[in-house]
Amino acid sequence: MPVQIGNLKRLRILDLSRNLVIGTIPPGVGNRSLLTTLALQQNFFTRELPSELSGSSKLQDLTWNQNQLSGTIP
Repeated sequence: MPVQIGNLKRLRILDLSRNLVIGTIPPGVGNRSLLTTLALQQNFFTRELPSELSGSSKLQDLTWNQNQLSGTIP
């Protein structure tokens, strides 16, 4: 997955669900101040959810089921 996704400053909705994406969630994705929806389900994401998700004040919808993520929810 391109790391440039994390650089999209006006990103509001990111729906990567059901794409069988392999790898990690790009850095910076959870640090978008306008992000309201982050759908990651049914992929092969590994490691952890980005810690910067805890600072996403507008985030209303987060789905990450059916991945290979570990760790705690930020």
